[in-house]
Formats: sequence, C-alpha cells, structure tokens
Amino acid sequence: ASWITVTSSETEAPTISVDNSKVSEWVAAQVKDVDEEPVTGKRNVNSQGKEVAVSVEAVDGREVTNADTISDAIVQALSSGKPYSGTFETKEIKATWEERKIAAGAENLAYQAAPGERWIDIDLGNDTVTAYVGADAQATMLMVPGRPGMETVTGTFTVYLKYESQTMRGANADGTTWTAPDVQWVSYFHGDYALHAAPWQPSFGWDGPGGSHGCVNMSTSDAAYVFDFAPVGTTVVSHY
Repeated sequence: ASWITVTSSETEAPTISVDNSKVSEWVAAQVKDVDEEPVTGKRNVNSQGKEVAVSVEAVDGREVTNADTISDAIVQALSSGKPYSGTFETKEIKATWEERKIAAGAENLAYQAAPGERWIDIDLGNDTVTAYVGADAQATMLMVPGRPGMETVTGTFTVYLKYESQTMRGANADGTTWTAPDVQWVSYFHGDYALHAAPWQPSFGWDGPGGSHGCVNMSTSDAAYVFDFAPVGTTVVSHY
C-alpha cells in the first residue's frame, strides 16, 4: 500500500499512481535473497601440480537478470488495478579456484605447508613439538601437555602474541587459583593456550596427572627455540 497513491475526485473516478522507486527498492530487496555470490575454491597442489587436498569447495553463484523488467511489470499492473505474478530469471556465475603449492612431502604431514613456510607441529599423541620449514623438520622437542580435564586444545591456529617473560594466572579444576611469576618464552597460539618454558616440570615427554593447565610446557631452552623460530603469524597445528 505504501507504493500507491489514490487521488479521489467528486466528479471523476479515483486515479491510482504507483511510486516506481519504491517498487524498485522492494524488488531489489527480493533480489538480494535470490542472488548468491560464488565461493572461490581453495586447493593444495604438489610440485607436479596434482591436487592433494581441498580446503574450500568451489560453489557456483547465481544472479538475477530481469529485475528491471519485473519492476516495470509490477508498476504497469498496479497502475491498471490488476494483480501481478512473475518469476525471477537467473544466470549462473561460475566459481573459480585458487591453488596453493605445497612443499614436497608436506601432503603426508599434519599441515600442508608451502615451500619455505615455517610452522609448529604439536603432537599430543607422542608429547612432542616439532619445528618445520616446509616439510623439513628442523627440531623435535619433548613437552608436557594439559592434564586430564584441562587438555590442550586441538586444531590449526597461528601464533598471535609473544612475551619474553610474563606472570601467568589461572584457575584449577577445583576452582582455586594459581599464579606463576616470570614464565619465560611465551608464544600464545589460541586464547589462553601457549607454548612456554616450564622449569618446574621434572621432565618432558609425558602426559597425564601433573600436566599443565592446558598450555604446552617445554624446557627453557626449547621454549626459547620456538620463541625465536616462530614469529607472530606462524601456523601452529595441535593434534593427536
């Protein structure tokens, strides 16, 4: 009704006028529900150009091609006092692909790194941290992960914050709190989860009761190595 103005007259039949701009605005709003942007696919390829993994599937898009025609037809119908029914016509928008070349041998690792790319592998199955460049391991170090009930997070992340030294605080499973002053070589990769030095641990390369509150505990020298090796933005993969 907001599209239409009715002008009455004592001597003539009422006249109807339709606001073209309001009709066009309404049609455009409906078009937004029909149109779909294509999704660019992303896939990893090896040095021979062969696909080894797809991280994002390509999805074709859709675009309405007759919006103006429908707007004009609605205006004409309403101006004549008639109902209108119409259908959007669409055309397909083909999706494209982005290809990412990975290092030789990376297809067999937890992360398919590009040639020369630095990344950190946290293997919670064997309690190790490995620094990689591409598919080449630079150093493998023992660590202690989160204790039962406070397990270390799994997934693919990036180093986003680093401290050479920091006082860390948190809560235990029973609700009590803890404080660890002057924790060295801290590399945060997800929320409160970090790789850091834990000189209070008697040894490394084990998990279970006595483990961390979720962080990856390492020897001071190994935590310093990771700190120097992995700048902010470095990919970190944590897995079993």
